[in-house]
Amino acid sequence: MSFAAVGALWLGHSGVTDYLQGTDLVLTRLGLLVLVVVGFLPVPTRLLAEYIRASGVERVATTV
Repeated sequence: MSFAAVGALWLGHSGVTDYLQGTDLVLTRLGLLVLVVVGFLPVPTRLLAEYIRASGVERVATTV
């Protein structure tokens, strides 16, 4: 499931950048920020998958 989400975000990002004629430093850094968020996405997905039915302290990991 996280692979599908990462793939969808990557395709969306690629689609947006296909329409650009030129970029500047700010746009490049924003693009890198998007890719960092996409790369981090599997971490909370795994936490959610492991602790969704847990109670107690593990529930905090799911909330975070």
